[in-house]
Amino acid sequence: MFAARHGFRNPCTLRWLRMGWGNEGWSADTSYLEAVCYWASRIRGPILECGSGLTTLLLGIIAPNRATTLEHLPEWKEHVQQAAAKHSIPVNLFTAPLADYGGFHWYSLSGLLTGDFELVICDGPPSRVIGGRYGLLPVASRLLSRNAHRIRGCGIVRSGHCSHVLWLTRATATRRWLNAWPFVEIGHL
Repeated sequence: MFAARHGFRNPCTLRWLRMGWGNEGWSADTSYLEAVCYWASRIRGPILECGSGLTTLLLGIIAPNRATTLEHLPEWKEHVQQAAAKHSIPVNLFTAPLADYGGFHWYSLSGLLTGDFELVICDGPPSRVIGGRYGLLPVASRLLSRNAHRIRGCGIVRSGHCSHVLWLTRATATRRWLNAWPFVEIGHL
């Protein structure tokens, strides 16, 4: 964490952090971590993260007290909070159980968040959950500021409702968003 704290956010350092984090089956790849670091360092407003892990710690370093993270597994939330405390990294992490929204499951937001997020980093819930990450648009779009940026995986999405939208996600979820939200366009990074 020392390297990340002192601005060494190059691919080599991020690979080292990813291996040291020890959750390789679920951890974001290095290019995703680079994108998180890049965008979080450029956005000055509040950040919403869906799903927690190494990115939560990086956000705590890069954007202290500006990121709010949702995690549906209480034991994983505790693990991430303990790692943050061990390295004195400020995190704002909430347990948000998955709820059935009729056709997809997504985080229960009951009173947790007030909104106006300028950047959304969406790496949860896992794709094996009904609907995967689809719920962000129909459930949480009310939480986004008009200048919102969304990030997670493999493309740039532009929406008439937000000035710039960057979303990294798997193609199947993207196709479902495009079908449900026709005002969204997608391009590649």
